[in-house]
Amino acid sequence: MKILWITLDYYEHARAGHSYRHYYHAIENRICEIADVTFSGRKGFVADIQEQAEEIDADFVMFFTNVFNNKENFKNIDKLTVPKGVMCSDPWRSILNHVEWINKEDFDLVFLYHGAAQPEYQKRVKARCIKLFAAVEADLFKEKGLERIYDVFFTGNISPETYPLRNAIYYTYHKNPRCWVRAGDKSIPTLEGYIETMGQSKIMATENCHEPLLGKRDYAFFQPKAVEGMATKTMIMMDTPTCAEDLHLVPGENYVEIDRTNFRKRIRYYLKNDEERKAIAQRGHETFLKYHSAEAQAARVLEHFKEVL
Repeated sequence: MKILWITLDYYEHARAGHSYRHYYHAIENRICEIADVTFSGRKGFVADIQEQAEEIDADFVMFFTNVFNNKENFKNIDKLTVPKGVMCSDPWRSILNHVEWINKEDFDLVFLYHGAAQPEYQKRVKARCIKLFAAVEADLFKEKGLERIYDVFFTGNISPETYPLRNAIYYTYHKNPRCWVRAGDKSIPTLEGYIETMGQSKIMATENCHEPLLGKRDYAFFQPKAVEGMATKTMIMMDTPTCAEDLHLVPGENYVEIDRTNFRKRIRYYLKNDEERKAIAQRGHETFLKYHSAEAQAARVLEHFKEVL
């Protein structure tokens, strides 16, 4: 399959330090290894998409998530004679702008990085909307057999309005020397050091994203860092995300459900019951390999491409 992949500054973003942790690039990287992909795009360029697709005899044209702010630079999308898809992220910021462009250009497939937003997109667009979730590369995020010297691992936004559980986790453990707890991603060291530290931790405690979508706060958008924890066999503790069934997540099976009232008690329990913790972490790792690795997600995306050819 020949794919014309429209993105911006691919080589700058794909493996540049922690920007790699924009998890959708992991899927992009793996698709490059499986399919015949031609990249097009840089900030400020103007491209005739129909001409580019014909030049390489493309079977499918894919617009990546970072194109929306530059969409006026793409010409003749409506004249394409092959199927086309687009990936959307951060729906709470941009859903209505996404929808307008998707319908205007008559896309065939819409991949939603935050799959919980799929129903809101589907009732507004003609294209088929597909839930897509975070992925990381299994050969990069992996357990390295290091001693697990940290009881709790946490990093992320701790805004009390948006993330009350994260805020509580942070202020409970940030002074504990047996915990690796940081506010905000700017405190993260190198990517290699970040993965190593996660692999030295027994529990990753976090909270899913509760940004409002179209004025409604009844969404818990899956926290991508949980995928990293599953990859490194670190047991995940978090609130239950929207679309947990689609994510193949089962509380007590491959993660532990927590809230502001019980997270301290449950962390103490699993620190005392090491074998239970390890068993849940192992099942989480197996779930990662089967459903959330970049390899698994890339294969799934390509199957959707083939369905519309």
